[in-house]
Amino acid sequence: MRLTGKRQDENLVLQGDASATFINLKSSTMLFKAEIFGWIIILITDIVVTWVFYIFLKPINRGLALLAACLRLTYTTILGIAILFMMINI
Repeated sequence: MRLTGKRQDENLVLQGDASATFINLKSSTMLFKAEIFGWIIILITDIVVTWVFYIFLKPINRGLALLAACLRLTYTTILGIAILFMMINI
């Protein structure tokens, strides 16, 4: 499957060559935007999973369910900040 006209075995990120990586990302903006969209889908899914786990675990132990939900939301917040920093660089 070809998304950008490049061969499949070529990577956008070239280890140890920041300028080539930058050029590859700039020339493949659609692929980079699709990646960010995928991360946003993951972020939304994490929030839904957190809510479902809380509802599922609340009858067993409300305190631990709340702690797990808070920790999961903390993780999701950190992920959201990382996605935000990726979006700033588009």
